[in-house]
Amino acid sequence: MGKFALGEEKLVRQIFPSVITMDIAALGSNGFFVSNFSAMYPKNLSIFVPIDYVTNRMSSSIPAEFESFFHPLDEFLSYFGRLTEEQVPTALKGRNVEYAIGKFSDFEYKGKKHDTFAIMPKSPNGAVSLLCRQLVHGDKLIPEGETSQLCDAMAAGKAVSEIRGIIYPSYISSAKSCLDENDVYVYWNMSPTQVFNNPDLALAELMLSTPQYFHL
Repeated sequence: MGKFALGEEKLVRQIFPSVITMDIAALGSNGFFVSNFSAMYPKNLSIFVPIDYVTNRMSSSIPAEFESFFHPLDEFLSYFGRLTEEQVPTALKGRNVEYAIGKFSDFEYKGKKHDTFAIMPKSPNGAVSLLCRQLVHGDKLIPEGETSQLCDAMAAGKAVSEIRGIIYPSYISSAKSCLDENDVYVYWNMSPTQVFNNPDLALAELMLSTPQYFHL
């Protein structure tokens, strides 16, 4: 991937799925503040996109999609297991969790604080966060004769409760999937070391540095 300068709002819109709507605000020469997603990402989650961005893998004239920042956690754990011939103890294994690497923080915009995930931040202290998500198939939970709206609520509520009991994230929310009206995504934040029951900074460092997963 090469470098891509995001100088226009229409280029920022290309980063996110075309089937959803969102609000985009320019933040001077630093980047863009994207919020109020209609689906796919939680309404109460904001994304900071830096102007100094990266290109799509297929073309140097197209910015990389936000979805390309998410990687399967199970694949990383499998890779680590093959590399070290050890199984990584974690309660998240087998849950089809995806993670994106960046910085999660509160961001104040127009006098209001937003839970914000920054794509590839320039963090002087090296601190990073993971924005994690899990796709929940709500159609398996819906009682006979009930509506898909109830299905969404039941699916999200069950998944949120499970994740809260495992990770205790400071942020957790849900969003409708664009592909199936019965499916929901549950999003939460965590540090790399929270992935493991026995935290080890070496494992977190590997997660961040392995080219197979750290595509940028």
